[in-house]
Amino acid sequence: MAGTSPDTGAADRPAPGAAPPAGHPERVFITGASSGIGAALARRYAARGAALVERGKEYVEAARCMSLSWGRVLFRHVLPNCMPPLIVIATIDLAHAIALKATLSFLGVGVPVTEPSLGMLIYNGFEYLLSGQYWISFFPGIALALAIIAINLVGDHLRDVLNPRHAN
Repeated sequence: MAGTSPDTGAADRPAPGAAPPAGHPERVFITGASSGIGAALARRYAARGAALVERGKEYVEAARCMSLSWGRVLFRHVLPNCMPPLIVIATIDLAHAIALKATLSFLGVGVPVTEPSLGMLIYNGFEYLLSGQYWISFFPGIALALAIIAINLVGDHLRDVLNPRHAN
């Protein structure tokens, strides 16, 4: 046929150099990967710092003087004392990931519109905030805040329970 383009799907794709449509997996992956790399480096340095602090303490030297192996000293003495701050960091990272997902969904660059998300629920009621139907955004926002607070409280409680320094 004369006058037809061999590329039949040209209307379905964005123009070259244009941003992908909202909810596109590449955006979510790039954002998640960039924030995940930074968080992974922070966790690595926090774990290394906690281990270096514990390694210099007297109980580690006393365990080595008792001719315990490095593996036993590491797993029975150093690691249990390094875990409480790492548990707190892990729960803060989990709460941050939930808040990031909700924020990206609210902005329209998170999960696709067809998937439920607290950020999308907040966005759907955003234009009704001043019209007396505030509850459309209010209750998903409260659920998001309560989830983040609950995760942080669970992390703090785990730190207190698993901390060998405060064992009764």
